[in-house]
Amino acid sequence: MYGPRVYHTGNVLYGSTQPSVYTEINSLADARDALLRIKEEGVDSSFTVKSYQLVPRSARQRLLLEAAKLGMLVVPEGGWSFDWGLTYFIDGYTSQEHSLPVPELYDDVLSLVEASGSSYTPLAVMNYGGLFGQHWIHQNEDIPNDAKLRKYVRHDILESLIEVKQAPNSSYLFFNTTRSTAKLARRGVRTNVGAHGEQPIGHLCHSEMKMMALGGQTPYSVLRSATIGNAISLGLQSSVGSIEVGKLADIVIYPPGVNNVQKVWKRSGHMKFVMRGGIVVSVEDGLVELWPRNDRKQARSPLNPEGVTGVGKT
Repeated sequence: MYGPRVYHTGNVLYGSTQPSVYTEINSLADARDALLRIKEEGVDSSFTVKSYQLVPRSARQRLLLEAAKLGMLVVPEGGWSFDWGLTYFIDGYTSQEHSLPVPELYDDVLSLVEASGSSYTPLAVMNYGGLFGQHWIHQNEDIPNDAKLRKYVRHDILESLIEVKQAPNSSYLFFNTTRSTAKLARRGVRTNVGAHGEQPIGHLCHSEMKMMALGGQTPYSVLRSATIGNAISLGLQSSVGSIEVGKLADIVIYPPGVNNVQKVWKRSGHMKFVMRGGIVVSVEDGLVELWPRNDRKQARSPLNPEGVTGVGKT
């Protein structure tokens, strides 16, 4: 079956009261037990854990201490709290997931993040501190009628995006957030591309790249954030993120004339071929395999009726 290569951290360690994910860490032993449970879920492949809004701060610090002993990475969600976000950098979390809710960062915070060694994933599509950036994408792009998306995404998902929020650019703070992110990138902070798994899955990853470029990161910097930068932050750089001997052969191939190093957001989602694990498929021809077996067609469930016209079109 052709599809994306998917990595997963396992169950989240959450400070919320939801029983299925709630985690209470009152001691180093509690922290170690929680981490060992995560490691058991993924056996040898588990080396990272998601820590979301654990309280108090001492619980988060215990988790970090025990994770270091087990060689595990710990990534937190910001949770709309500027104060918490700063402690994540101070205490040594692997990264900060979601933007700080104060979008315009100045030298004091920029210097702190730079000195921390942590990565920063702004998630402009779900920008904290203002309207989510995904609404800006929805109001400026005709996503329900995108020919490629209609070919590969269930139509009911696309139709759910027909009605969108309309707001002036001044209502969106992701412009400020990504400008601050660009400042961090220029200081050598590893900035990452993420899309929160919002629908349509995959599309908003390219939207995030666009918004990071609008904030002032160079196209090359954005591409680095989306590839090797993400891989290093997640501890996957020995397998993915760049083209090197010994790594997985996961590559996207664009048509002639597409230069994402000049303008990354223009056609980053319009690749011609995709290679995963050395198997090359044609995106334009419905994921027909071209190598190593030529003209091998993927058996796909008929999620959408053939020949359906665009939403609202005849």
